Amino acid sequence: FEKALALHLPDMFCIRDKYQEMFKRIILQDGTSFAVHDDLMFYFPGRFNEISPAAVELHVTYDLLKGQPDCVSLTEDTAPERDYLPSPTALTGCLFMADAGYFSKRYMQQLHEACAYFIMRMSNSINPMAVCTVSQQKKPLKTWLKELPGKGVLDLDVHWPDGPVYRCVAFAALDHKKRHVLVCTNLSREQFPSKAVGDLYRVRWQIELLFKEWKSMNNLNKFDTGHATIVETLIWGSLLAATLKRWLINAAEKKYNRVLSLFTGAKSAPMWWLPFCTELAMSCGANLVNAMNNAMAFLAQHCQRQNV
Repeated sequence: FEKALALHLPDMFCIRDKYQEMFKRIILQDGTSFAVHDDLMFYFPGRFNEISPAAVELHVTYDLLKGQPDCVSLTEDTAPERDYLPSPTALTGCLFMADAGYFSKRYMQQLHEACAYFIMRMSNSINPMAVCTVSQQKKPLKTWLKELPGKGVLDLDVHWPDGPVYRCVAFAALDHKKRHVLVCTNLSREQFPSKAVGDLYRVRWQIELLFKEWKSMNNLNKFDTGHATIVETLIWGSLLAATLKRWLINAAEKKYNRVLSLFTGAKSAPMWWLPFCTELAMSCGANLVNAMNNAMAFLAQHCQRQNV
């Protein structure tokens, strides 16, 4: 996994930097769930009763350019994900991206009316009428997909009887399940050709990396207690620590004018975060500035991004 990050993340950051002047913000939406103590099955019911009768979900709105969550909501795992989408009016001038679980024609229309941009993945089961902008041929989307070359791309206009026309970019299946990647967007073809749309959507993986960081490096996992209040407190405490770590990494990046790796910073936390917390605790906060400077100096020296 870490080798994959080293290979792909530099490209993602180049993409982010290339387009950040074109949008006020780049917002990603997703959720992550994990099991809690089985005694909480009535307080936090899980979607998979036999495996995890009790589970929670964190619904996250993530600001890519800041590298921090914009909003986090904690619910039972059975709560509808779309109920936690950001308000379209708050996304004017922004680019919003989400996976197929959030696909909604109504929400896309609201984003469009609010002068917001979006790239949302579509389920492969969706089959609207689609028009080729070159030949003007009109066929069901699934018919077009049968003609998609092994490594090709289709850029079509999709029509729903009860809605507007949007752009659909279909990328050939590359995974073992042979599922094409379909995204719906209102970005213009002239400014954002199909490759640019695909590159932008790849950046959505940043939120998946955030979830890995939370779970693998901040002890966000199944807590051995059946008390709901304690579980919620531990979850928010874990998220608070993760947010402060990212804040310090971003602060070190600006102070030393270096490109730092959030992932490396989080992974090396035992080397700088524990001394930071210990110094604060022993001085009752009096040595805050000194503790921050020591932490940022370590980050600047040891957490620079490679292959930039």
